[in-house]
Amino acid sequence: MLNTFPPLNQTEREFATEIGQRIEQLFSAIDDLRTGMVEDSGKRELLDRVFRHTHSIKGSASAIGLTRLAEIAHEFENLLVAVRSDPTSLDEAIVDQFEDNAQLLFEQLTFAERQLLEPGADELVSVRAATRQLGTVLGSLPVEVDQALSSEERESLALALDAGSGLYLVTAKFELQDLEQRYSSLRQELDKHGNIMSRLPTVDPEHPGKINFRIVYVSRAALSALGKKLEPFASVSISCVSAPAEAQEIEKAGSEPPSNLIQVKLNDLDRLAAAVHDLFAATTKALEHLEDINLGGKTGKEEVLSIRQAFLALGEKIIDLRLVPVGRMLQRVVRAGRIAARASGKTVDFEVLGADVLLDKFLVNVLTDPLIQLVRNAVDHGIENPEERQRLAKNARGQIRIEVLDEGGLAVVTVSDDGGGVNPEVIAKAATSLGLIAPDSTIDLDKSVRLIFLSGFSSAPAVSGVSGRGVGLDVVETAIEQAGGEMLISSEVGKGTLFEIRLPISFGLLDSTVVISDSNYYCLESQAVVQWRELPPNRLEVDAGTLFTKFEGENLPVFRLRSLLRQPAKHQETLLPLLVCQLKPRATQGNQRIPRRLGLIVDQIEGPERILMRGLGSHGGRWRGIAGATELRNGVVGLVIDLPRLLQSLSAAA
Repeated sequence: MLNTFPPLNQTEREFATEIGQRIEQLFSAIDDLRTGMVEDSGKRELLDRVFRHTHSIKGSASAIGLTRLAEIAHEFENLLVAVRSDPTSLDEAIVDQFEDNAQLLFEQLTFAERQLLEPGADELVSVRAATRQLGTVLGSLPVEVDQALSSEERESLALALDAGSGLYLVTAKFELQDLEQRYSSLRQELDKHGNIMSRLPTVDPEHPGKINFRIVYVSRAALSALGKKLEPFASVSISCVSAPAEAQEIEKAGSEPPSNLIQVKLNDLDRLAAAVHDLFAATTKALEHLEDINLGGKTGKEEVLSIRQAFLALGEKIIDLRLVPVGRMLQRVVRAGRIAARASGKTVDFEVLGADVLLDKFLVNVLTDPLIQLVRNAVDHGIENPEERQRLAKNARGQIRIEVLDEGGLAVVTVSDDGGGVNPEVIAKAATSLGLIAPDSTIDLDKSVRLIFLSGFSSAPAVSGVSGRGVGLDVVETAIEQAGGEMLISSEVGKGTLFEIRLPISFGLLDSTVVISDSNYYCLESQAVVQWRELPPNRLEVDAGTLFTKFEGENLPVFRLRSLLRQPAKHQETLLPLLVCQLKPRATQGNQRIPRRLGLIVDQIEGPERILMRGLGSHGGRWRGIAGATELRNGVVGLVIDLPRLLQSLSAAA
């Protein structure tokens, strides 16, 4: 069955955004529950958090007509009510069910604005707990209220009463002209302290301008405490049908503080940052003639420097507004991996590094789906089943590691596993069946790696809920390339596979060292530059075709930037401008021997400059070794160099 949804208006979009935030909070609470199941006293508090988030999701979904989402949340509430009544029953399997339900909520919300395949009833996790006899309790309700209760509402009531909640009847009278506002306020207050199970509106025959409400309500709070909370509402009263097992006073600070967050479009932030940078350049140019003027004890040069620093600080604050922690994204990726592991009958431990790294929101959006696909691929194709791992003398539990690094102008994300690796024999067999290679052909590891990125290629023997449809790594690679990045892979048969995603930042400040090569300007990340000096040509030596010079008693490999950029060579008899660079190791270098420390000869060294770096978009992937571009202080456009990748390209070409 296909659900369709009309476009949401602005108010409904705000509700949908709030639901999305609540679902993330729900996932976080479930993660805390998974790691905090040791003490029973902590279980109840964590379960209450999960329940509150679920209840809020249900209410917000109902408010904007996302009926199916509200139904899923309601079923989840049923499960939570049953578990809350006996926290000792909580185990890892039930927490897995919690996570499955939260994932279903997330998926329902994701597609709610367009079309959504209706989940089958078997996808909903619910607990049909044995209900006690409700006749005595419900017999105290007015007959028409009792008869109006659906079987589902009766079941929810039974679960709530079993969990120790009390049953209350709230009556209210509202004028038609302010019905919506007053009922909404009452509902919000009731939701803070319990759950509305059913509501029965009727028209008062003696007062046609009024609507009467009778609300069936459950709460663990005492009647006296609830009565005080409802005192501000005129024409509203509450009576107790069945007292809670342990009446509780309502905490004054029971509700969560209102959010002080606002939403700003990334394009608006980009324009604001660019405007500040342009103003900075114009102001700096206008003030240059003041540098040699004495301004009452403070030189003009000092004044100009102070203004420059103020502009840079403002620009940095604006750029920082684009940054978000990657922790939530990684939690979502791990959740997808755990679900895939359960579906394939494998046990997998996930290690996450770099959860506190801040990345551009655009990059986080780009990375999320490819990372989920890579982790699912690692679970389904990489990690062997427990029996096979034991046969290979491996730990029965597979290991998947996800790491995020911020390398100045680049975001680097790796996904590695300790599974079987890319096996050329398996790949060759699958390629033969697809007609990609001739029968009985053999392929090496490099060709195997290239094959698994082909559209429609899959080595899975059968279609499963995780993979096997030929939709996977090619889609991941395409998404990364469209964002101007690239994906690298290294693998060892029997040991595992490592995927590395490299994405240039779309917008950001970078401390750089500006150099000139063949009359063009280039920027290198300052952290990679140890020092610069002038090198006499006779200090260069050649060994097996490789340039080097002595530096701190060791042979320092030397490269010419002109050669790396495929520019015409320049014969220099004078001193050579040399940058001494220290590079970070890259996991996917493989057999490419790239030195950690090296010398880089350029035509001219301009010096340090803090730049506003911009990504090259979908064109970025075409120029390997170029991470972005910037407008320099002198008004000239400079390219930002990714030196490790530039060296890798040279090594690969050789």
